Amino acid sequence: MTDVNRSELSLNQAGRAYARPVTLMLPERITSPLPWVGHIPFAFWIVDVVRPRCFVELGTHSGNSFCAFLQAAMSVSAIGNYFAVDHWQGDEHAGRYDSSVYEDLKRYLETRYQLSSALLRMTFDEALATFADGSIDLLHIDGMHTYEAVRHDFDAWLPKMSERGIVLLHDTAVRDWDFGVHQLFTELAGSYPTFEFVHSHGLGIVQTGTAIQPEALAMFLRGEPDICGIMPHLYFERLGDSLLDRYYFNHLSGQVEDFRVADERRRTQELKASLESQNPMRNTLEAYKFQMGSTVRFDSAKRILSSGFFDPKTYRENANLSDLDDLSLAQHYLDAGETAGLAPSLNFDPHFYRDQYPDVVSERMNMLLHYVTFGRAEGRLAKPSDFAPGD
Repeated sequence: MTDVNRSELSLNQAGRAYARPVTLMLPERITSPLPWVGHIPFAFWIVDVVRPRCFVELGTHSGNSFCAFLQAAMSVSAIGNYFAVDHWQGDEHAGRYDSSVYEDLKRYLETRYQLSSALLRMTFDEALATFADGSIDLLHIDGMHTYEAVRHDFDAWLPKMSERGIVLLHDTAVRDWDFGVHQLFTELAGSYPTFEFVHSHGLGIVQTGTAIQPEALAMFLRGEPDICGIMPHLYFERLGDSLLDRYYFNHLSGQVEDFRVADERRRTQELKASLESQNPMRNTLEAYKFQMGSTVRFDSAKRILSSGFFDPKTYRENANLSDLDDLSLAQHYLDAGETAGLAPSLNFDPHFYRDQYPDVVSERMNMLLHYVTFGRAEGRLAKPSDFAPGD
């Protein structure tokens, strides 16, 4: 590659400093507690930018943050060593919990990443001897949050940071109880380049290393917009909030679904009993089978029909379904049309969407339904022509 090409590549990467594809991934693991979930898109981003040779997390609990860093590393092929340090007993801030939290995380890492040695079950001070001075590129501190505790952790681990070192401090926005991370972060801001998010309890980013950082990271620490006008704090806050909204939506939907299924099972059994009482020899399957799942299918069909991305007239002609009304056409598309390769309209390309966002495939969800429910709000593209010039 020539120097000119390298320069153009560097400019392009800096120009699109924040809106990298990795930031739009969906996390593979989210579990309680949730305070760190809003920072997962940033975790994806910083792994892509920094490509840490050694990452250490102090305070892991159920693993939302640690698993996000691992997922990003696998996604962008960031070769390095990743370690989580925790005694997995809890504390006054996180609450006390039993060993099941550790065992659950350990099983997940062994299953997903064939990895268990990354969990160092010990105190932060005990783990210091495991790492050589100057060896850690990225450190996440999320243990006890009193000023004295977090000050001790930062000072104790600072010699372990490399010339590229970046330290993340969670809970910088919490002013309640005896939390003192905000006080430490204010002090560090006088000595190091820093940046702070205030959403999801706050996250402070501190550049401790003196080496020249990637341009995207330097822009971020200065709080600069990229050439597309994207501001880092707004971009990552919006993506983080969308993950939380999605989690709560799915959680609530699961509760509603449990009630719905129970209610439909009851009504189905009543209908079956009524029909069989009229004619015990009658096969009642066809009379009541549509009851199961009808509510969800109806709501999903209404959602895509009103989205502007489903064209009943065109779909009716392409599918040769002249006898179906618009809502039934939408249900047909959800049930069979996309699988058969039929496009819902000129405004949405399911093949492009599937290829562009492979994380959606694992959800086993209709591509158009995913887009109108989540993808549009997440900034995903509906068709190839939606790419801006230079993408």
